[in-house]
Amino acid sequence: MEDPSHTCYNTISVAFDSDVLLDKTKFSIPITSTDSKALSLKSSIQTVLSTQSFYFSIQTISNTENLPINISLQYQDTQTFDFPNITSLVCNIVKAEDFKVVKVSNLSLWNPLTMYFQIDFGFNFTGLPLFQPFQGLSCQAPPFLCFPMPTTRANQFAVSLSLDLGYQSIPSSTGIIKFTYIDLELTIPAMDTIFPWNITNELNLIRNIRYFPPNNTNYIETFSFQAKYLNQILMFDSPLLKSSILYRYDNKYTSTSGNNIALMYQNNQNGASYLSGLGAQASETRYFMCGGKTEQFFQLGMNFTMLDVKLISFGMVNKTNPTDISVARTEFTVDYVRDYQISTVFVPTLNFVLKYPSVYANSQFKYSTEIPYPNQYRGSISSQLPDFQSMSSVNVQSLFTDAWVFEILDFQMTKVSSFTFIIRISLSTNYEILQLTMKSTPQKWYLLEGTPFNGTYELSIYSPISIVFPFSFRNTRGEIYNLYSSQFYNNNLNSTNSYLLINTTDILSLDDFSYIGFRRTTMDLSRNEFSNTLFFNLTRPLSGILDYVFVFNDPTNYSPKFKTKFDINKNLYCINFNVSSKDVDGPVRFILSNYQNMIYSFDLSNFTVNIINSTSHSYQPEITSIKAFPSTSINTNGRNQFQLGWNVTILNEPLGFTFGTFEIISNLDSLPRVIKVNEFNRINGNAQNGTYTVYTTIATKCTSQNFTIRSISLTDGVLQYNPLSTIIGTPDESELIISLICPTNLDTTPPVITDFSVTPSVKVYSMERRVEFNLSISDGTGSGISSRHLPYLLLASENGDTMEIPSLSFSYFDGISATLNGYSDLPYGFGFNNITISIYGIVDNRLNYASYLTSDLLSIGKTYRIFRDSSVVYPYLASSTPTLSLGGPMGLFGAGFSSYKLGISVLVDFKDGKNFQLIDTDYLSGVYLNVTLPRFFQSSIDVQIIRNGLSSNILTVDVSDYYQEPTPTPTPTPNITTTPNTKTCPGNPICNNKGKCNLQTLVCECIPMWYGPSCASEIIIIPTPTPQPQPTSETTYVFDSNNITSVVQVIAVRELNDIYNVVNEYQISNWTLTIADPKLITIPTYYYQTQLGNTSTTLNVTIEFFSNQTERQFGGQNITLSPSSIKFSISIGRYQFQSKTNYLQVIMAATIQGSDGSCSSKSIGSGNDNNVRWIKMNIDKTSLYGRFITYGIIDGNVELIQNMLIEDNNETETSQTRTTKVGITIPNFDDSVLLDPDFSNLIDVNNDSNENEICQSKKKLSNGAIAGIVVGCVVAIAIVVGVTLYLRKRAKYNREKLKMSQKLQKMNNKAN
Repeated sequence: MEDPSHTCYNTISVAFDSDVLLDKTKFSIPITSTDSKALSLKSSIQTVLSTQSFYFSIQTISNTENLPINISLQYQDTQTFDFPNITSLVCNIVKAEDFKVVKVSNLSLWNPLTMYFQIDFGFNFTGLPLFQPFQGLSCQAPPFLCFPMPTTRANQFAVSLSLDLGYQSIPSSTGIIKFTYIDLELTIPAMDTIFPWNITNELNLIRNIRYFPPNNTNYIETFSFQAKYLNQILMFDSPLLKSSILYRYDNKYTSTSGNNIALMYQNNQNGASYLSGLGAQASETRYFMCGGKTEQFFQLGMNFTMLDVKLISFGMVNKTNPTDISVARTEFTVDYVRDYQISTVFVPTLNFVLKYPSVYANSQFKYSTEIPYPNQYRGSISSQLPDFQSMSSVNVQSLFTDAWVFEILDFQMTKVSSFTFIIRISLSTNYEILQLTMKSTPQKWYLLEGTPFNGTYELSIYSPISIVFPFSFRNTRGEIYNLYSSQFYNNNLNSTNSYLLINTTDILSLDDFSYIGFRRTTMDLSRNEFSNTLFFNLTRPLSGILDYVFVFNDPTNYSPKFKTKFDINKNLYCINFNVSSKDVDGPVRFILSNYQNMIYSFDLSNFTVNIINSTSHSYQPEITSIKAFPSTSINTNGRNQFQLGWNVTILNEPLGFTFGTFEIISNLDSLPRVIKVNEFNRINGNAQNGTYTVYTTIATKCTSQNFTIRSISLTDGVLQYNPLSTIIGTPDESELIISLICPTNLDTTPPVITDFSVTPSVKVYSMERRVEFNLSISDGTGSGISSRHLPYLLLASENGDTMEIPSLSFSYFDGISATLNGYSDLPYGFGFNNITISIYGIVDNRLNYASYLTSDLLSIGKTYRIFRDSSVVYPYLASSTPTLSLGGPMGLFGAGFSSYKLGISVLVDFKDGKNFQLIDTDYLSGVYLNVTLPRFFQSSIDVQIIRNGLSSNILTVDVSDYYQEPTPTPTPTPNITTTPNTKTCPGNPICNNKGKCNLQTLVCECIPMWYGPSCASEIIIIPTPTPQPQPTSETTYVFDSNNITSVVQVIAVRELNDIYNVVNEYQISNWTLTIADPKLITIPTYYYQTQLGNTSTTLNVTIEFFSNQTERQFGGQNITLSPSSIKFSISIGRYQFQSKTNYLQVIMAATIQGSDGSCSSKSIGSGNDNNVRWIKMNIDKTSLYGRFITYGIIDGNVELIQNMLIEDNNETETSQTRTTKVGITIPNFDDSVLLDPDFSNLIDVNNDSNENEICQSKKKLSNGAIAGIVVGCVVAIAIVVGVTLYLRKRAKYNREKLKMSQKLQKMNNKAN
């Protein structure tokens, strides 16, 4: 199709038979070909003389009759060869009869200044592959700015009509709208505008204007690098305005400008409140009211002095070892420490964020990185620093000089759904292909059969557009071969397709809806109506409709995406969604999107839902004051640790502030100290207006540095602007930097690695891809190793794959020496040939930094790479297409499948008690397969593939059928009786006057800083528990010279009948442990999973350690977790009960043991219903305290459970050991259960009486006798204690097993 210059752009692929090798530069278009021009060669294949193929781009000129244009070529060498009329092309010209309007939609309001409508033209061309004449189409509708935008539908455009900011009137009509395509014109009739053009001046309604930072503030940026995150905010109140508030920002520092719309963050019976100024950093902002005309009502300005970070040096060097690996090293030196981005480019691009410098000396920070590249590579390798817009490069040479011999043997594209295609490529090459890209985007492809030098690869692509070429093959030498559409790609003259044959009509539009409705058209938040459902149906089957999600079209609402499902009872599609208590009154604005196509709620004008009676707002808590603590300048003698930080006053009316985090950094250390703030940090005021401590502890061995706040997250509301904006430009801005002066120390040497071991090789296509490491470091005579900084491994491979493996904890630490360990699973197929290792983040207390890059590890004789083993390829499941329990097709994506059905088994567990069942395969490739499922009745299924005896991972597929929203179960109210309640909360006086008694639960609700069942205890800060092979939390600490060990574990699951007799018991073993990525989850978290015996029931246990006090929600209720607490989250999947009246019971055991306790005791707390709510076991004043919630989430509902004390008469308890078992007993359920106990270690301050104390003999020994016993028996004690503990555990297991067997035998006898 012609462009505005009447030119068409085409490609042709031509093959020649010649006795000599043709010179590709000697082809041209004959002078006589006046309708052809600009021939250029894009690709050629000349390995066989008889089939030399050339791929040309050619431009042709349209003609008024749309006649075919004959293409001729000429080859000029020692003689001229003419090749007339080798093919013909049509360069279509759009005629007047083609340029016509088929349909025009109604106007909708896109934003306060923009209307839009959709228009369908009647173009009849079947060009490549979809005619979209957007390059030549324009429109005019003065005084409106008119702009046509292509949509995903053929020949359809969205046309916007905008008022320019500054307009003085709004026409009541658009006037005739003219469209122009090249030389053609057409018009459509005028439409009535839908702007609020009849609004009179509302400026007098604005009140309570305030803004921050102050006007004309001069902000000087510090090492917190806040400048680009600072906005000048203006707020005001008013009644609900009919006009709109817009603002224009201009930034003279970055030469950027733009318009934005003010946000309404409150709209209820108290009126409306507006916030504006968000967007980019601005040096000038003007504020306008847009009603019947544009009226400027305010103007603010701000000056910025950006921190000048100096790039002192920047360079690269290559370190090549032809017999081993080659790496390119990049080093740069700067004068400020922070996270720096770096991109290294040779064939792929490797992107890193360097979190730690490698050296700190002379007030300068040197950062270093190394990336591997293939030994065959020759050419330039460059590194780019986006922060400085700088680049450095190095040229490398290769000993490999053979020319590249490359041939594509076969290229196939198979459509498996509307927008999903499987591409199979067979090739032959003498250099491996390092990377495949599609339209410059790297693709993950997998070897289906053969070798990397002569094999077949497959990949799956999702593309809503037809044009996917070119494909680029980049080899290990850095050479590139491009494959284009409609090109001969081998000597057999096979050609590629011209484009993907996607179904462009398979896209949702407004015309496709036959029904739209909401479960609630009004959501009354005063009645807790926060949930709703959108129902709809379609006029035609639409593949991919389940890919659409519901998202809020609201910049203040960052709620998750809500998926489309299908209600099999109503035979309707539906989307469950929730609004927040912070949402304001008014319509719910949303978008239906599959990430390519979008349906806006304002297009569904007859189907709206409104929020009413909102008592809240979406405005974030506001910082009104910050004061440095203890001052902005601190001198320390380095003998005692101390705290520094800030007292921060936070205003949040009327809701009250509950939780936030502050990140503190220094000018020498960019690793943030994350401080969590909640009501327990409040030292003054209340939740609506209170002052909170944001303190961090400074160790005795410190170095002089400056501290400041880098970022703040106040989670009570949507974070709309930088919370420090209210402080900048005020006297409190000077409080933001605290200067710390420490004693001068000449330690300038960082710690060194003394030992390092790592998994030597990994089968990257197996199910066991774990990399484990142990790292030992020492600081010799230095200031000691920083326990705050945990080193991490950076893995990199030649194809651009990178991965970080963090240290999980210190397994040994004495200040001078330390041993750390960590592990993580590599992604399936990670890497290319080599996986190199670099180690970052080795730091001492004086902030001396060290890193060991690949070549550094090699030079000191340590492991510097992991061998990538690709010898065994297991099948791997990655994802599935949306699936219905009604049955039908299900597609599975992954890798390592097969092209032959023989040897492939697809197994599906429908969770109906029948375990995995074999399902026939309908379509099979190496990366995708399709099966047809029968009808089933569960909310999810498990899928596994077995290929020639090799089993894949198990993929859980959630079905897309709709299940009715669970109705919350009301909390039961105790029966009112005339019998007086004789039970009360513990403590003497009750709750020790440090809390109040909840008479329903008989649990003390303690005031801050007091804990335990009677509020008589303080928290003991314990080290982070290390992960164990089974779900066990074991902690050892020293208190008053007594070694205290506390152990909490899940030990059994059993099924009980209606009289609580055991009918089934499951030995729990074969746990799979996964450790949460600390980059994603900041608290130490360990995930355990196993199956109950031979059933398909999955038992998951998550153990989390909270170093700071934390608020969590469970079952709709807030639960406060004390500092140093350990939380167990237990979930159980679908279980096949023997009877509907049976129960399932999870048994947990808690033990505390002391090395030298004089007395031990145990207390159990239960309410009037004898439901265990807490346990507390003491060794002298130290205790292990566990809380058990009396409800669980069962099948999505909050329901009561029974926590039972498990008596064990054979359990031996001493003055040094106490154990308690609790059985969490769950009523019969259908699908799932979630439980949530937690534990903490306490020190008793007030002594409560303990009726069951066990104390050791009071007989005393002389100091000499004590010393003699300790010296003489220490080895024996260690042996005896170890043997005793083992025998005790073994005896307990045998006794429990015997009791279960006896009960089962009795039941069998009764049955007989």
